[in-house]
Amino acid sequence: MMRRSLAVSLLFVLLAACGGGGGDDDDVAEEETTTTAFDRAAATAEITAMWTQQFSEGQTVDAAVANLENGETYRDAIIQQQTSGATRGLSVQVKDVQVTSPTVATVTYDILLSGNVALAGTKGNAVRIDGKWKVSEQHFCVLLSLGQINPPACEAVLNPAQPTTST
Repeated sequence: MMRRSLAVSLLFVLLAACGGGGGDDDDVAEEETTTTAFDRAAATAEITAMWTQQFSEGQTVDAAVANLENGETYRDAIIQQQTSGATRGLSVQVKDVQVTSPTVATVTYDILLSGNVALAGTKGNAVRIDGKWKVSEQHFCVLLSLGQINPPACEAVLNPAQPTTST
């Protein structure tokens, strides 16, 4: 139980420090035109490189913001986590990328602490916005909530307004 708590805490710290989130098809506005060929292998390589960079200990705040969907909204949380030193020794190893459309992918990755797997098989989403793959905002917010941190910006992401129905 303590190991699981540590792993969840590490997951939260890693993603809060470096940015992270998970969107779905309805949240993505950009679609490729049918005349543009989509290269899944190139997308997989780009996502793997971005994800690995995003979650490296030496990531700058500006790069972390740039690699996160709506990253500027989370700049303060990213700064707080990076300056706390909580991300020392943390990294990720991408295990699989499933590109489900030209704008959405699922990333399976392990979270490492000093090179040792702390949490295996974590899944998150990447979204392509303005031609660049980013860690989805929803994934970032879910991970923040696991650490019992609920910034106001995540409220709408995690709890979208439900339409009321009249009978």
